[in-house]
Amino acid sequence: MLKNIKAVLLDLDGTVYRGKEVIEGVPQAIREVRKLGIRVFFISNASMRTRKEQIEKLQNMGIPCKLNDVYNTAYATAEYIKKNYPRAKVYVISEGGLRKEIELAGIKTTANEKDGEHADIVATGLDTKINLKKLTTALRAIINDAVFIASNLDRIYPTEKGVLPGTGTIAAFIEYGTRKKPIVIGKPEPHLIKAVLANAKLKKKEVLFIGDNYETDLKAAKVMNIKCALVLTGVTKKSQIAQLSKKDRPEFVLNSAAEMRKILS
Repeated sequence: MLKNIKAVLLDLDGTVYRGKEVIEGVPQAIREVRKLGIRVFFISNASMRTRKEQIEKLQNMGIPCKLNDVYNTAYATAEYIKKNYPRAKVYVISEGGLRKEIELAGIKTTANEKDGEHADIVATGLDTKINLKKLTTALRAIINDAVFIASNLDRIYPTEKGVLPGTGTIAAFIEYGTRKKPIVIGKPEPHLIKAVLANAKLKKKEVLFIGDNYETDLKAAKVMNIKCALVLTGVTKKSQIAQLSKKDRPEFVLNSAAEMRKILS
């Protein structure tokens, strides 16, 4: 069991829920962990919702949380653009959350195809209604020297009905066509974790990361040198973990995040 842990960084898709369905036992486990005096932060590569919309979804699943408990790539991408390109016009591929957060940050966006081709930035998130017109607009904008930003590079997105192509699949199309790699905000890049540690004044040794995806969650934890528990309710399967080198394996493997209490003292 782990001692002296002050916070759990909990992934969402595939860890807390799949699509519209909460994973059994997870809300109760979160309550138990909080009773220990351990804070729970929700750290997600998802870009479909604003932080406020994310909170509403969690609360409807019986998981109360506050704005400062939630760190997603819609918010983080908006903050990155605000800091580095405050006067930019952004063409956004998104289901809404990413666009809303960028606009809340005071940045101009456009959905118009002709206008989008001359945008200063192309920002990609998950879009289940992606089509050739959107991809073409993004492609042309980047060829015209727009900055290319991907909220994350998740290959697939777990839902209650099975996996869908993720943001990374969309970004890969654009990267292949433009020969330009995106600036990546989400895991395994450290932006989200660093933001939590800084804002909550936490040390790396005081944190446990729990997620379902080896390529994003586990790698992010390894990059930041923090302990990680991998759950088997989402993307990564047990057989894949066995194939990893010893140094790349998670410290813990759980059937579900519902079991997290047993590794925390």
